[in-house]
Amino acid sequence: MGHKILIAAYFILKDKTAYKELGAEYLESRKKDRQIQHHLDRLRELGVEINREMVA
Repeated sequence: MGHKILIAAYFILKDKTAYKELGAEYLESRKKDRQIQHHLDRLRELGVEINREMVA
């Protein structure tokens, strides 16, 4: 956790920008996208061809 804080502080100081809280939705959307990509990759490894379409 401390490493992530230091990285964030470095880029805030380097780029001279204000800190912006991304919120829980940001993390949840990243997690969802990673899970989808993981499963698509796994299906491709098994020989299944899939086209990714987002359904609302």
